[in-house]
Amino acid sequence: MKLEKITHIGSRGIMFTYEYGDSVYLINCFNKLVLCDTSEGIEEMEYVKTYLKENNLEKKALFIFNSHSDYDHVWGNEFFENENIIASDECLYRMKERGELDLEIFSNQNTKLKYPNITFSNKLKFIDEEIEFIYAPGHTICSAICFDKLDNVLYVGDLLEKPIPVLSYIDLSCYIKTLELIKNLNVKYLITTHSEIVDNDLINQHIQYLNDVIMGKYLTFTNEFMPIRHAYNLKNLLLLEYDELFKAKLKANFNYKTYKEDLWEFICCKQNLYNKQVWDIRELSYEDLQYLLKEYYGRKFNC
Repeated sequence: MKLEKITHIGSRGIMFTYEYGDSVYLINCFNKLVLCDTSEGIEEMEYVKTYLKENNLEKKALFIFNSHSDYDHVWGNEFFENENIIASDECLYRMKERGELDLEIFSNQNTKLKYPNITFSNKLKFIDEEIEFIYAPGHTICSAICFDKLDNVLYVGDLLEKPIPVLSYIDLSCYIKTLELIKNLNVKYLITTHSEIVDNDLINQHIQYLNDVIMGKYLTFTNEFMPIRHAYNLKNLLLLEYDELFKAKLKANFNYKTYKEDLWEFICCKQNLYNKQVWDIRELSYEDLQYLLKEYYGRKFNC
């Protein structure tokens, strides 16, 4: 993706926004740099490296923070050879679990996965720099945030996204708790990956949406994009439910990549999707997906 703009935030923040609205965030501390996420790969990170060179920042120690393990946040890791990569413990686990499959799904076999080497379970602090990394599950089980206390800026990755969030973690109550945490921090700037700078109103809207989903409320939307994402969310929650069922059944024998490949082979056979993008659940109705998952589970465990 081509660089669209560079926005300076507070006394030391630099947001790089690319042509489709995706962003990464750089914090220029006194004696080190913190880069929040590395986007989809080398092309996007080349702009960051050019900025560092042009502004004589190359000699500062650079730390990369992966907000979660989704491919569009970590594929640029490999472009930095010697830098430390910070993430939650869950991020490292999830990236190892599904990273190779992501490369297959999104047809990017030339990318080499580079994993975080500094992980934390709850919090990690750069005391002198007034930066805190906080585990904050919600969008995914491995989500985390970067809090710049000096400028009162919070980088939240995909935890906030217009118009409604993408649900990739089954525990929606946990997501609400994370959103309440973000809200209570009362920061000046909320930086997101896909929606640039947002405000607290979006937090409240996300909490309301999650409560509606938990309650099984029938939702109507004025924004034409929202029904598409909402339908995706409901189907993804169904997939996540079966992921957990299979993990519970297979325990140590569960292999995420093998399980997903076999499941989608089954779905393709049943739905004649061989000539389509078979990893896209938008091809299926909720009812069809529910039926196929139930049948697949029954065949695997004779029930």
